[in-house]
Amino acid sequence: MSRISPILQQNSTDETSTFATVVLVLVVIASATDMTELSSEYHILTIIPAIFLFTIVVITLSNSVQIPLYALIAYAAIWILYLSHAIVPPVSLWALLRIPIFMCSSFIFLFVAPKIVNVNGFLYMMYILAASLTLIGIPNFLIGEYYIMGFAVSPHPVQKQVPFLGMLVYPMKSVLANPNPFGFIVGIGSLIGLSAYYKHRRWFDLFLIVVLSIGVIFSASRGALLTTIVGWSLLSAYFFFNLETLYLFILAGCLGLLFLFVTNVSPFTSPISLPTIIPVRWQYWTAAVEAIKINPYIGVGFQPIDHIISPFLPSGLVTANIHNTYLYVLLTRGLIGGFIHFIFLSLLYRKSLASISDQNDVLLLCILTMVLIEMLFEGMAMFGLSLFSVIPITIFGFVIHQ
Repeated sequence: MSRISPILQQNSTDETSTFATVVLVLVVIASATDMTELSSEYHILTIIPAIFLFTIVVITLSNSVQIPLYALIAYAAIWILYLSHAIVPPVSLWALLRIPIFMCSSFIFLFVAPKIVNVNGFLYMMYILAASLTLIGIPNFLIGEYYIMGFAVSPHPVQKQVPFLGMLVYPMKSVLANPNPFGFIVGIGSLIGLSAYYKHRRWFDLFLIVVLSIGVIFSASRGALLTTIVGWSLLSAYFFFNLETLYLFILAGCLGLLFLFVTNVSPFTSPISLPTIIPVRWQYWTAAVEAIKINPYIGVGFQPIDHIISPFLPSGLVTANIHNTYLYVLLTRGLIGGFIHFIFLSLLYRKSLASISDQNDVLLLCILTMVLIEMLFEGMAMFGLSLFSVIPITIFGFVIHQ
C-alpha cells in the first residue's frame, strides 16, 4: 500500500469513506451532464438528486465540522452580498430559487465533505474517469461519429488549430458538448496519472498518460494545454529536484503572468499579444471591464449577464459566458466581493504551499494551480451545479482541510 500524507490520514479509509467518495464521483458525473447535448432539465433532474444523496451521506457520516476562520468569513461575506441583491426590489425569483441550493451545496463541498471523502480515492477515480472519456473519444478519428448508451460521441464541428503543432483538427470532446471542459478534465487526469507513475512506475499508468496526453492535445484547448504543462512542470520540479525548486517554478510563473498582464493592458508592446491570440475572449473581457465600471462596488448579483455586457460588445457578438472567472466575480460581486474572494483564494494557495509534506500534497497543490489558471479562461464559479463549479469547490474543500 502506498504511503499517504497527513491530510489523507485524517480521513476515514473504511467502507463508509469509500461509499462517500463514490457518491462524490457520481455528483461530478451528474454535473457534467450540463456540458453534454442533453437538455438543461435532464441536468437538473440528475444533479439535484445526486447532491441530495451526497449531502445525506456526508452529514450522516460526519462527527464534527471544523471551519477555518478565514474561510468562514469569506463564505459568509460573499453570500451576504448575494442575498442583498436577492432581497432588494425588484426581487428575482430566479435568484431566490438558486441561492438556497447553492448555499447548502457549497457549504457541504467546502466544509463537510472533505472530512469524509478520501482524497486519494477521489483523485484516482477522476483519473480513471478522464481516461475513459478519452478512450471513448479517440475512435472519432477513425470512424467518425458514433453512439454509446444513447450519447452521441463526435468531434467538435468547428475546426481549430492544435497549439504548437499547427495542424487543423476537429477537436476531441468525447461525450461532452465542448472540447474545453473535456481538455481540462483530461489534463487533470494526466497529472494524476503522472503522479501515480512517479510513485509506482507501472506500465498501466504510462499507457494512460499517453492516452490522456492525446486527449489534451487533440482537444485543441489552449487553456487545457497550458494548465497541463504547468501542472506537469510543478510536479516534475518537485520529483526530480526538491521543494525549493517547486517554489522557484511557482514564483517564475507568477512573475510571468504579471508581466503578461501588464504588457497587454499598458502601452508597452507585449511579446504575447492576447488580443491577437484570443481576440473574441479579449472582447468579452474588455466588455466585462466596462460593465464592472457601472456596478463597481457590490456587482450585479446572481443573474444572467448576457444583457449586462452586450451593450459593450461589437454588434452581432453575444455571450452568456465571459470566459474569465475573476472578471465574473468582480462583475457579480463587485470590488468588495471580489477583494474578499481573491483574499480567500490567496490564503487557500498559501495554505496549500505551507502544508506540503510529500508528493500527495504536491499533487493537490498542482491541481489547485491548474484550477486557478483555468479560471483565467473559463467561467468556473465556486457556487453552482455544473462541472466547472463542482470541480473547483471540491478541490478548494480538500485544501481547506489539508
